[in-house]
Amino acid sequence: MREVPDRAAVLRGGQDGVRLVSAALAAMLSGCGGGLEWYAPPPQMPGPPRLAPAVSMNDPAAPAHIVSGIGKLENDRHRWTEARAVLRFELPVARELKFEALLGVSDVTFPKTGPVTVVFRANGAEFSRIRYDSAGERRHEAAVPDAALRTGVNEVAIEVDKPPLVLLRAGFVE
Repeated sequence: MREVPDRAAVLRGGQDGVRLVSAALAAMLSGCGGGLEWYAPPPQMPGPPRLAPAVSMNDPAAPAHIVSGIGKLENDRHRWTEARAVLRFELPVARELKFEALLGVSDVTFPKTGPVTVVFRANGAEFSRIRYDSAGERRHEAAVPDAALRTGVNEVAIEVDKPPLVLLRAGFVE
């Protein structure tokens, strides 16, 4: 014959189980650290590169300045232009500035093209015109009228009557 347990003992055993489960549940919910941990936000993707007032064609930022009409970097130094090359520059202040360009007429193309005329325009307004009567590299600097410039992004077109032209550096200087 089987013994029947005392009813009070069964209830006590059940209460002990409930207490054990409650304690385990409380420990799991409270965690080990005693509170939430805070972390810095993850790094954000960089925005578009800022435009400088001037750029060398071998600068890693040069492609951001090129709008049209300028080829890929060659010899880690220069780029060839088409008949109309357009660059953009950002100016913090748009007054009393000069535009400086380091250009070249190739000694390979010059015998075929002869003298080359180059026109410079800032935001559509012509500010300089030069003529190259021989091959070689030259630095050209010209004052830009304040009325042709604006604070912020400006576009400069370099127009060549007999392309191509070698472009090494271009931009605004004080």
